[in-house]
Amino acid sequence: MPMSADPVGLARACDEAAAGRFAQRVVVPADAAPQLRVLAELLACQRWCAGVGERPATLDPDLVTAPRGAELLVHHVEAATLQLDAASVSRLRTLARGVHVAGARDQTWLALARCLLDLASGDATDPAALVALERSGRENKEAGQVLRAATLRALATEAAGRSNDAVEDARRAFRMARTERRPQAEYWAGWTLARQRRLTGRPYLASRILGAQRQYAPAPWHGWIGLERTLAEGTAMQGESGDGPLRAALEHARAGDHPGFTRAADALMSTLEAFAPLRNDVADLLACLGQADSPPREVVAQWRTAERPFDPPPCGLSAVALCPLALVVAKPSSKGSRVLGLAEPLLPHSVSRLLLTDKPGRTESLLAALALAGPDGLDEQGLFAAVYGFTYNATLHRGAWDVALHRARAACKGLATLFRAEGHVRLEATTPFVVPDPRCQRAHEDRVLQRMATSDGASARDLAAGLGLSLRTVQDVLRDLVDTGACQQHRDGRRRVYSVEDTTFQEPTSRIEAHA
Repeated sequence: MPMSADPVGLARACDEAAAGRFAQRVVVPADAAPQLRVLAELLACQRWCAGVGERPATLDPDLVTAPRGAELLVHHVEAATLQLDAASVSRLRTLARGVHVAGARDQTWLALARCLLDLASGDATDPAALVALERSGRENKEAGQVLRAATLRALATEAAGRSNDAVEDARRAFRMARTERRPQAEYWAGWTLARQRRLTGRPYLASRILGAQRQYAPAPWHGWIGLERTLAEGTAMQGESGDGPLRAALEHARAGDHPGFTRAADALMSTLEAFAPLRNDVADLLACLGQADSPPREVVAQWRTAERPFDPPPCGLSAVALCPLALVVAKPSSKGSRVLGLAEPLLPHSVSRLLLTDKPGRTESLLAALALAGPDGLDEQGLFAAVYGFTYNATLHRGAWDVALHRARAACKGLATLFRAEGHVRLEATTPFVVPDPRCQRAHEDRVLQRMATSDGASARDLAAGLGLSLRTVQDVLRDLVDTGACQQHRDGRRRVYSVEDTTFQEPTSRIEAHA
């Protein structure tokens, strides 16, 4: 039965709910005082986010101006974004823009709602504004305001293009949430930290965090966790809710079903209209597949054009690709472009495949570099550096370089012609074709760490078998990783097992206490 409602008891119940302790469900009459209605609905929102109740109905605009009404607005915005309800996000944004509240606490809550809505809509948000809001939260003695401002600051910093700073902001937000023992704040900060780890090229840490969160976070979080975990691990997680369109898109891509992939990708992007950071994550993937409608962001564009020739795919998307990890699509009369290996089945049958060996090497690297340069080609010193990664020395390298060019010319026969004259080399494609770009291959260390993150407690032999590497190679890699602190070594009986941990993240514990 619902508990009886009084302002003091309801306020106490809302404060307890923030710490994961829930009283009985509360129902107040529709004609009750606004203060009672706000508190009852605030508690209902907290129950839903914790997975122990139904999501409240549409927010009554009149309640926002009541005491704690702006706090209720923040909870409604969080619920709408978690459920990826774009219509509700748009409606709440209009409401937040036009409403005015009194009192320092409510004004800070309203400012937080507006910042979250701006981030959800993809509008620029000044991280400095979140610093000020965190300070206001401290002055108001509102832990909920401080923790939300800290997490939103990490998202705003990443959106401003300062990914490394965003990692530090997210680490700080998670430590604060854990210290305050606020479960929902931990889920927000933990998910944000995982996302930042992936975006900065450490998907194995993202995988570790998200895998732990999936065990404890309530159902409303599973969609976000499932989608980010799939991007970090590459394989759609069976049984994850909320990532169905992404799973379908990846399956269609691997099967070479371009129409099916397009339908699934469009459905996925439509679903993610409610929260721009998630939409941007999938847009990064589509851009790396050469399937995006809009221009990619700078880090993706640089990878596709090989401004950084020896980088693996950006944004921690290496795990999504097939083998080979990256391809270059060569085009007649224009510059080529890089795509993830996953894009190969989606290419038209008219595009020829230049797959010379099971383990692509220098010949493929040379052709990939020339295809990316286009009809203008490259001077020999620039081409050599783009293939080998160091400066050409004619005395030392001329013989090997002449052989490499000869092999490349023979390999592309029938697809392109390689011209060399006066220290300049160019490739003239006669038909579109794709060639692997081995320069994007991940280091053994990254592959071992990624495998470790999804195989907790694996031995060196387990890791070697799963990766197709020699046991000696994996043992050497593990020794270096343990020495640098990138992974931990433990004893399991007579076996040595290895695991990877984020230096900030600790597994959450279930602290939700709910009563019917």
